[in-house]
Amino acid sequence: MQLPPQTLESLRAKAAAAQGTDLVIDSVTWRYSPPGSIDGIPMIFGAVGFFVGKAVKAVSGAMRGNQDPPSTRVVQAPSLEVTIRNAGNARWGSEGRVVAQVKMGTPEELDTRPSEATKRVGIQVVNDDAKPFGHIVATPPFGGHRTIPFSLAPGESRTITVPIRGTRDQDKLAMSVDKFYTARVEIQAKGEDHPKNNGADFVFRIDYAGQALEPSLRPRSTDPAARGTVEIAAPPRR
Repeated sequence: MQLPPQTLESLRAKAAAAQGTDLVIDSVTWRYSPPGSIDGIPMIFGAVGFFVGKAVKAVSGAMRGNQDPPSTRVVQAPSLEVTIRNAGNARWGSEGRVVAQVKMGTPEELDTRPSEATKRVGIQVVNDDAKPFGHIVATPPFGGHRTIPFSLAPGESRTITVPIRGTRDQDKLAMSVDKFYTARVEIQAKGEDHPKNNGADFVFRIDYAGQALEPSLRPRSTDPAARGTVEIAAPPRR
């Protein structure tokens, strides 16, 4: 039985009215400009950008067969650009922020490891090269957060830049080249009627220039009662 057009429109209107505000993550992008880059174009084989304890120029020597290329890269002050959208039918104008935590491994690997074990895996991979730098260079996990500015009308999008730093607020991050990293991104907002679809996993690797390789984005269900899993530790008081 086919419903009259007026009835269909009425049902759609009721469904839309019940939808309310619905913030979702549309896209995530890794942004990194090495020191000395021009208009965001990295200078890969120059004097800029250092691996942990080794200059980038060592790569060119390795390519000539003189030595193995460094496996760890120091990435300074990277960020994630997160585009969020109000997929609902009502304006959102409450308090909120976008939170991200970057760990080494794929989402499947992270989900099957205890959190402390996950942290140790990341540290073991980069710790030997990073040790001479002490607390200047951070090892995984990394993270950051940024407040969502203004309000979002139905269908409106906004791109937010989230700085990614170490747990002691270091801006120099030791990252393994060509290994998987997962950025667990989450919207934490008040006045949101659908909080369980506020997460996404951004999976990527980095190259010698600190740029993302083969990035992919996967939606992730979130549990508002367990949001501590993505909270960012504040720098210790000195």
